[in-house]
Amino acid sequence: MIVKTEGIEGFKTDKIIGIGTTEWKNFITAAEAFSKMQKPDKSLYPESEDNCLLCHQPLPEAAQKLIKSYWAFMKSIAEENARKAQETLDRLQQAFEKFNFDLFPAENTFTGWLAERYPKELDKLKKTLSQQKILSQGIISDVQNRLVTERLAIQVSVSDYTIIERAIENSIKLLQEDNQNTELLKLLKSKVLLEHKEKFNTHFEKFESFLKNEVWKKKAGRASFAKRKITDTEKALSDKYFNQKYVDSFNRECQKLSGSFGIDISYTGSGGKSYRQLKLKGRNPNVVLSEGEQKVIAIADFLAEMQLSEINRGVIFDDPVTSLDETRKSEIAKRFAQECMVKQTIIFTHDLVFVSSLIGHCTDLNTNQCCHWIESSNGNPGHIWLN
Repeated sequence: MIVKTEGIEGFKTDKIIGIGTTEWKNFITAAEAFSKMQKPDKSLYPESEDNCLLCHQPLPEAAQKLIKSYWAFMKSIAEENARKAQETLDRLQQAFEKFNFDLFPAENTFTGWLAERYPKELDKLKKTLSQQKILSQGIISDVQNRLVTERLAIQVSVSDYTIIERAIENSIKLLQEDNQNTELLKLLKSKVLLEHKEKFNTHFEKFESFLKNEVWKKKAGRASFAKRKITDTEKALSDKYFNQKYVDSFNRECQKLSGSFGIDISYTGSGGKSYRQLKLKGRNPNVVLSEGEQKVIAIADFLAEMQLSEINRGVIFDDPVTSLDETRKSEIAKRFAQECMVKQTIIFTHDLVFVSSLIGHCTDLNTNQCCHWIESSNGNPGHIWLN
């Protein structure tokens, strides 16, 4: 047929314009419908004896052939349009059949999260999905049965659920930050471990020498021989090289801490060892001095001995100001702040006033300080909060 071999190009001619346009197609379709009205017996138009529907003139064979080609062309277009429409309907049906309206199953974690925080919104969403499911089933039925049914669209306002969207975004952000913090903590722990290994390797020879000396001292301590000469020699060396320096250092520390109570220092020895004794004008200090004053002397004694050591690189104090008045707390805080300028000083305390005084004196001395809190979290002690 002409329509199959040439298509619309076979109808074009210089005598008529607009062939192939929508108006032309509508004209041919209307003419075909009008021709069927002329044939109650449902025979095809035109036949050999039929006249033109417009001019009533007999139709030559070429004209009849042309009109039949018009009918065939329009039929092919209709069939093609019907085929495409059917394909569209099939795709539409498949798309609706794939829709999942069971978005909030009871065992779903997200469903539980919504039920706990936004129960009203969850109930509204479930009702809307149920209505959409019924609408979808109706549309599928219309497609299958070739029906045209007017159905009301079900619209959902996204703005009604903005609060849920923001809550989800915040939860995701917190999870991401928590994961990053976890990974960062792992890296920091690895870094600290490597630093400790490096320090250990640096001082390994010192550790080894110390352990060997301790083993030797333990063996020497078990030796059975007279130790009187060793004791006397140790006391003499202490008097010459250590004791006077210690006394001077102790007196200076007492003055800094306002703890000059007239303390005398004496030494005794036995078994190759010498011992230091502190006396208050010939009496036992705990008989005359208060608990707070005794603590001041103990701190002065510790600081004095520490000043004579060449290996101390840091010092740790554990709650050093219990039973002390505010004035002495401030004096001790100032002394500790001064010590921070020459070595690392770590202080554990429950006294917030003392903490404030430490920070103030460090600030006055332009000394770096860092304050952390150690707390119990969920029944587990030892959680450090960095400030």
